[in-house]
Amino acid sequence: TTDIATQGGQFDVLTIGTYETPLWGAKHWLEPLTQLPAAYDADDIFPSVRQGLSVNNTLYALPFYGESTVTYYRTDLFKQAGLSMPAHPTWTQLGEFAAKLTAKDKDQYGMCLRGKAGWGEN
Repeated sequence: TTDIATQGGQFDVLTIGTYETPLWGAKHWLEPLTQLPAAYDADDIFPSVRQGLSVNNTLYALPFYGESTVTYYRTDLFKQAGLSMPAHPTWTQLGEFAAKLTAKDKDQYGMCLRGKAGWGEN
């Protein structure tokens, strides 16, 4: 991060994700990828991944993989609480659901997220 922010030039190529790319691209800390080889089909990148690696529809990074997150929920607990999960819930909605589903006297908590850093450490 220091090398990029100070334009130190120590690295020509680096690995970053969809968090850094739009922030750093907007600050002009990265070069836009406007002259890709004809053999590289940028339209083949999933739209959400392409958007996450772009600023104003200009790519600033190329993916070597893509990932997604999934929200699982207990339909039985939602039904008991009279709740309905929308197709595209917001984090605010998930927080509200979690508050309504938490029953500490039953040792029941409305949400479980990763508790430790690292892959698979839930």
